[in-house]
Amino acid sequence: MYRTFHKTLIIAILSIGWWSCSKTQDNPPTNISNLDSQKIFCVCEGSYGNGNASLGLYLPKQDTVYTDIFKDNNAGKQLGDVFQSMIQMGNQYVLCINNSDRVLVLDANMKWLKTIAVSKPRYIVPLNNQQMLVSSLFNNKIYVVNIERGAIDATLPLPARNAEGMLRLNNSIYVAPWDTANNKVYVLDAAQQFFVDSLTGLGFAPSELLLDRDSMIWILSGNVAMGKPAMFTRINPKTKQILKSLAFNSGFDVVHPCLNIAGDSLYFIEVNYSGSTSNNGIFRMSIHATDLPLNPFVAATAGQYFWALGISPFTGDIYIGDPRGFTQKSLVSVYKSDGTLKHQFNVGTGIGHFYFSK
Repeated sequence: MYRTFHKTLIIAILSIGWWSCSKTQDNPPTNISNLDSQKIFCVCEGSYGNGNASLGLYLPKQDTVYTDIFKDNNAGKQLGDVFQSMIQMGNQYVLCINNSDRVLVLDANMKWLKTIAVSKPRYIVPLNNQQMLVSSLFNNKIYVVNIERGAIDATLPLPARNAEGMLRLNNSIYVAPWDTANNKVYVLDAAQQFFVDSLTGLGFAPSELLLDRDSMIWILSGNVAMGKPAMFTRINPKTKQILKSLAFNSGFDVVHPCLNIAGDSLYFIEVNYSGSTSNNGIFRMSIHATDLPLNPFVAATAGQYFWALGISPFTGDIYIGDPRGFTQKSLVSVYKSDGTLKHQFNVGTGIGHFYFSK
């Protein structure tokens, strides 16, 4: 499993079987751009060091799954080691393959166009039509990458290490360095491409950034393995006023928060790697709540934990990924907003993120 520094799996795999009700297709479509207007891409990290990352595609209107659309449409070519994230820029898709030190550029039909060498790429935010900002692990820099030239245009020094999540709000890009000595989020001027400000007073090791319906920024911080408790901070980016700080108890590991379509409810994963059901599952809360939720919205069963979470911008359905120990096919469960399970399907090893595209 891959919480950046690749924690060691400590729970037992209780089952090697899986069940799915969706149709899995062996013959991939060659004209993906003309398919269903609702596309759910499944970012599967793979198992660390094995180079078995994959890109799944689920078409909800057809209830059809393609488990490795990249490999199938590129003559068996492998993505690489640890597929971290993806975005769409115009009619192209850009993928961060973290441990392979590369960014891949694909066309609208998942055909490989180019590979750009970037050290430990994590997440991407577009700067303009040609350039994107790429966060990176294990150093104190982020990269300005030119998607047309297929090269790095500039390297921007960062006051802290391990840039993770990024968020663009107008002409400002907020960068969260997952550094245990850091309790700031840094603000980049997108046009001038240098850091001009910071948000302070947060928890240590910020990693994720979200913008709610009130245009307030939510920051998830913490590194439980290194003794930095998880915390949510809601802050006004205009005034820098901290509106609330919600700290989790020591040992609570929180990952992959997201907002619903309305932007008024926050969802997140609490992970218990021991296999216990305590503090283990999907939780949700109002953005105006004054306390953290005590009970899960979707509870993990004994021996299980979740690692991927996303909410469809098309339907509001909640997509939850169970990596099943990063040793077998992952299970994706789709829930209605009221918590009713709709269906399940399998994708590749180590489901980590979902990306929604038209």
